[in-house]
Amino acid sequence: MTSAYAVGLEHTTASVNSAEPTIHVLRVTTIFRREDGEWKAVHHHGDDSAAEFGISTGRGLITPLFLGMVDGEE
Repeated sequence: MTSAYAVGLEHTTASVNSAEPTIHVLRVTTIFRREDGEWKAVHHHGDDSAAEFGISTGRGLITPLFLGMVDGEE
């Protein structure tokens, strides 16, 4: 089985409980698996801890930080 992963930052604006929308930067990881010749996202996780590391908003919707691939057997 061949898998790949992407780690990055997602930039979004959200409103909670009818409050004013605020900008959030989420640290995210997405895991992909190759099935029947196609890449499929099988897991996505995000959290708002990017601010703890001094990461501020950027211009794009997604800022890639690291991409990798794992090739193994089923």
